[in-house]
Amino acid sequence: MAEENKQGPKDVVVYTDDGKGAVQPRTFQMCGLGVQFYSDRSIEEFELMEFDLQVNDDPENPENVHCTGAVVRCQEVNDPSGKYRVWIKFIDTPEKSCHQVACIARKGKHLCTFCENY
Repeated sequence: MAEENKQGPKDVVVYTDDGKGAVQPRTFQMCGLGVQFYSDRSIEEFELMEFDLQVNDDPENPENVHCTGAVVRCQEVNDPSGKYRVWIKFIDTPEKSCHQVACIARKGKHLCTFCENY
């Protein structure tokens, strides 16, 4: 078994406009179709968001992928954390970037269950 497959999921930190970073739970997912993350606030469905995905497996040369997406669902998490689970569908994101995101997700073990089967 390859060394990469022995490692667990990599930590993911989501930074918002206010500069605060929040470590995501292990249930964070992303793929070439979009991203699902946890937020301290509710985000309106259909809100458009632009964001950068940065992977720093090699801190000297981090990978950066710019994405645009629409919030397709926002649901309060059923636990005391007070967080919201937010699903974003990529729109107007180049196919090459979507493929790059899928590769990053597979490598970090964050690929959504649908895409794991393909």
